[in-house]
Formats: sequence, structure tokens, C-alpha cells
Amino acid sequence: MNERTLTCIVCPNGCLLTVDAAPDGTLNVGGNMCPKGVKFARDEIIDPVRTFTGTAATSFKDHPVEPVRTSGDVKIKEIARLAEYVNSLVLDRRYSPGEVIEENVLGTGAALIATGDMKEDTL
Repeated sequence: MNERTLTCIVCPNGCLLTVDAAPDGTLNVGGNMCPKGVKFARDEIIDPVRTFTGTAATSFKDHPVEPVRTSGDVKIKEIARLAEYVNSLVLDRRYSPGEVIEENVLGTGAALIATGDMKEDTL
């Protein structure tokens, strides 16, 4: 068996999980205080996901970059491609926090959303 240790991040318990992978592909999870830990461990081993965060350039001198994130989790194997795409963007309109910049960005199933406030400075 191949053993791996993970810290569950689904709830505040932060359980220290042990995952034993048998040669036949069966996963045995221990250390969880709730059923969410088992699902987290299996997902993390088989097909891990994360929320993407980054910054996109803008065409505004008073707000040269806009922090962005995905509306939900994307597969880890898509993060580099997503980062490269976001780095190539130049936003040419002002967005409000939470506003969708692009639905289903790169076919990930998640929207790319603005997280900063791009209101024009009034100083």
C-alpha cells in the first residue's frame, strides 16, 4: 500500500487524514471526524481542484491591474493554462466586485470574476 497524509480543509476541524492506496486502486481513508473528510481525501488524490486567483491587466492608468478569481473550483491541471490566459487579458471596461468577466472561462465550468472595485478615482 502507498500511504499519504493530508490535512482536510473542508470544515474547521482540520482533520489529519491518512490515505492508503491499494495496488488495485482502492483508497482507504482514516483520521476523519466527519464524512466530508473521506470525500475530500478521495477527490484530492484522484482529481484535485482549487479556486484560481490572479490579476488581469487593465487599460486604466488609475487602476492598472484588477484582482480576479474563479467562481468555483477548477482542476489543478488547468491552473497553469488559466494563469497564462488571465495574464494575456487587458480589461477595457470597469468591473464591480463579483461581476463576471467571462463565463465558463476556458471551458473550466467556472466564471472568471472581478474581486476589486474599479471605480474611477475621484481625487
